[in-house]
Amino acid sequence: ALSGVTVAAADISISGHVRFHYDTWSDDKKDAANSGANNNNMSGDLQLWVKGETVTDAGTTYGAAIRLRDRTTDATKDQDNVDRRYLTIADDWGKITLGRQWAPSYSMSLASDWRGTIAYNGAENVTRNTADPVRNVPLMTGTFLSASTSGMQDKIVYETPDISGFKAGVSMSDAGSGSKANSTEFALQYGMSAFGDGSIKVGYAAAAQAEATGANDSTKTDKSEIGAEVSFGDLTASLVQLSQKKTPKKADASNKVEKQSGQELEVAYNATDSLTVNLVYFTSKLTESMDHKDDKFKSTGVGAKYTIAPGLFTSLGYQKFDYTDADTKTNNNGGNSIRVRVHASF
Repeated sequence: ALSGVTVAAADISISGHVRFHYDTWSDDKKDAANSGANNNNMSGDLQLWVKGETVTDAGTTYGAAIRLRDRTTDATKDQDNVDRRYLTIADDWGKITLGRQWAPSYSMSLASDWRGTIAYNGAENVTRNTADPVRNVPLMTGTFLSASTSGMQDKIVYETPDISGFKAGVSMSDAGSGSKANSTEFALQYGMSAFGDGSIKVGYAAAAQAEATGANDSTKTDKSEIGAEVSFGDLTASLVQLSQKKTPKKADASNKVEKQSGQELEVAYNATDSLTVNLVYFTSKLTESMDHKDDKFKSTGVGAKYTIAPGLFTSLGYQKFDYTDADTKTNNNGGNSIRVRVHASF
């Protein structure tokens, strides 16, 4: 009976979306004869959010949320059907989140992936959609760009309230009883009004992930992101610099430090109330590595999103990419990809 009273008092909401993708691509590498591989794919994505929230007499807000997800993608993707589930407690002092949720280093990122202007079948999908090791680019490719090291691991997150435009978040995650690769992450962000109805936002995020085991080749990972976003009327532009360093427990001839950096520029324009166009340019380079030092990657994406009706839109994204292997020229690869998305939310 008490449980029934609690549920009745909570504000329950159900929302979600269904997406359909058609992807096609090509690159300079040929698939093995009789492999059955082809350069197109259809996929879908269902997301269903169930959230409950209530407020105590003292003004503290608490609740829980789960996201049910079903994806039809290639076999390398995570197929966990409950990919996010967490509880929250919030008051004037800020917000605490406990469970499977993004770290602030990603949720407060200023990169284009979190903004989600246009959907691209990124070079990461194209180059890793096969068992051919030549296509496995050892560099950041811009897809899912962020400084996070914990992904969807269970974590504790604290976020400050908005203090005159300043916000901060910190998280600690647990990799599980079978691994020591726990992560500590944080993000700082400041936003202010500018240019009349425009705004400027700057941010910094960092993450540190411990070694998974005590073996000499086990590495700790450090990431950082610094970015800026400018919005003026219908125009939005952002620039993000991301760096990553992997340090083995014992550096020797077989285990060396790996460093790489990436830069991303996005320019998006709301041409009409229904049409948005954008350009995303990305570059990355391995500045220190045992096997791939000075390898380079770059991509350019252009796209458009058209809103058909409230909650219903379609988008078209085209991306061209190039990978340069500094030591083995036969590993060089380049190509392009197209993604068509139809999205209906409810």
